[in-house]
Amino acid sequence: MTATSLSFDEVAEPYPDLIHEGDRRYTLGWVIRREGDRCRFLGEEGCLIYQSRPWICRTYPFMLNNGSLITSPCNGITTGADELELGVINQILQDLKDRQRAEIAEEERIAEVLTRVKIPAGKLVIVDGEGMRIMNG
Repeated sequence: MTATSLSFDEVAEPYPDLIHEGDRRYTLGWVIRREGDRCRFLGEEGCLIYQSRPWICRTYPFMLNNGSLITSPCNGITTGADELELGVINQILQDLKDRQRAEIAEEERIAEVLTRVKIPAGKLVIVDGEGMRIMNG
């Protein structure tokens, strides 16, 4: 991971929702590794990788779902939406559109990967747009 000088395994862990098909179990993607109940990149002064943060962080607590804007509860936000500057709102909207395009592209790559790989039994497998990765343990 370029922004941190950490290895991929030090930054990411398998997405926690597993799909079970008989004795096969897999998940579709990754999440940022946590330390306890916090993101490993959340320091005392805020996000340590702010300029390189992933889409989910860049757009949180907002998400587009089938064309509708969804807002997750967020104790960290202290400014109401009515107080945001127009430039900030426009940036959030652009980031949401970019995130949605990136997620759709990743879903298409995952679907393609799933057509050409066989999920092995008895292993935890992560499938993402780059392929299949069998986890140790």
